[in-house]
Parts: sequence; structure tokens; C-alpha cells
Amino acid sequence: MNDLRSNLLSIIVISLVGLVINMLINTIFPSYNSNVYTIGFKVLIFISFLLMNYIFFRNSYKIPCGKVSKNVKYGILIGLMWMYGAIGYNSYLGIPIQNELIEIIKIFTPIIGMEFTLELIKRKNTTELQSNIREKRNSILIIGIFTLIYLGTRCASYCLNITISMYNEKPVYTLIWTIIMGVHIGIMYISLMKVSDIQRAIIECVKFGMGMFGTNWLTFSIISYINYSYKFNILEVLLTCSIDIAAVTLACYFAVGIDCNNIKGMKNMGQ
Repeated sequence: MNDLRSNLLSIIVISLVGLVINMLINTIFPSYNSNVYTIGFKVLIFISFLLMNYIFFRNSYKIPCGKVSKNVKYGILIGLMWMYGAIGYNSYLGIPIQNELIEIIKIFTPIIGMEFTLELIKRKNTTELQSNIREKRNSILIIGIFTLIYLGTRCASYCLNITISMYNEKPVYTLIWTIIMGVHIGIMYISLMKVSDIQRAIIECVKFGMGMFGTNWLTFSIISYINYSYKFNILEVLLTCSIDIAAVTLACYFAVGIDCNNIKGMKNMGQ
């Protein structure tokens, strides 16, 4: 019970830190959109940070240990995912590069600020165990699977014209962005997911595809919809997000299968 209360308190504190940093950044770099200064938008930002940090605490035991602490690694990867998403939306709307860089700073800074605040809290309360054991994983194959499935799903939606994209105007740029996004999601899986129980493979797919990726991608999509002054159709935003989540969950299914085969192989070698 004390751990639960401590975690909930940490989630609230670091989410408030993220909100304060977001407000400061919007003061330093004023936004052209008055929506970001409304109480409703600030509440939405706070809720998105709460969800982001809650997902970390719920899944931190699944994140492989390494030289970089789990929460900082999580914050950087989620921040980069939001950043790539912002680049996609900004390019679609034709926002100048200097404004695009400012939007990236606004997105990335609060997330990194939250995770470094959590790092300070953790150092006072606990010591994160580091593991010297390097598990052998087919990282290239897994990243390739995420990239191909994400690229294939996105290309199908581009051709059917059912998602938000610049494919008709800038097909090469759109394809490069899609490949980079697919590679990044694959890196996210490798860095943030460690499959240890073959019997829970399907649950692991849902946890990553709909939880760690899906929830953070959905909140980003809704924030972007409001941040860009409702210039998109909300149904298109939700449909695009849903297709992405489905593609990532499917890719995760194959990736978990590869990890499970590795686990079986290691167990057979140990016998």
C-alpha cells in the first residue's frame, strides 16, 4: 500500500513538473494558437502526462536494465515519438522550419524534465539495479518487422486516402518519415519491452501496442488536434491513430514470437 501511494504521489508530482515546464515554454515561445493557454488544454496536457507516467510505473519491471536508467530511456523514446509526430503534422500544415523547431522544443522539454525529476526522486528513495547480463535478441529482425508492417499499413492507408498525410503532394518525404517512424517504434520495443513469460505473449502485445505505444500516441494525437486549432477532421485523427496502433500491435505479435523462440532456444541450450 505504501509503495502504491508513493508511486501515485511520484506520478502526480512529476506530471505537475511537466505541466509547469510546458507553461514556461509557452511563455518563452508564445504560441500562435490561443487554445494552448486555456484551462481545458492545460488539464489535457496534465492528464496526458499522468497517463504517460502511469504507464511507465506499471511497466517499468518490463524495461531492460542498461547504462541509461529506465525512466530516462522511456522519456527520451516517447519524447522522440511525439517529436516525429509533430514533424509530420507540421509538414502537413506547411509550418515554417523555425516554428517547427520551436514546437519540437515545446514537446520534448517537458517530457525530459519529468523523467529527470523522477530520476532525482528515485535516487533519494531507491537504487535501480543494473544488470550486466546482455540478452541476445534479434534486434535487426525485430526492427525490420516493425518497419515493414508499419510502412505497409501506412502505405495502404495513403493509397486509400483514409489517413492524414502528404503522400499525394510529397510521396518521397512521406515514405521517408514513415520508415523513420517504423524504425523508431521497433527501437522502442527493443528498449522498453522484455518478454520473459511465453504464456503471456498475447498480453505483452496488448501492453506494448495499445498501452505503451497506443496510449501515448493517442494522447499526442488529441493534443495535436487542439494545438493546431482543429485544422484536422477529428475522425481522421482517430482513424489514423487507430490504424497505427493496430499495425504496431500486429508487429509486436511477431516480435514477441521471435523473443519467445529465443527464450526456448536459451532454455534448450541450458538443458
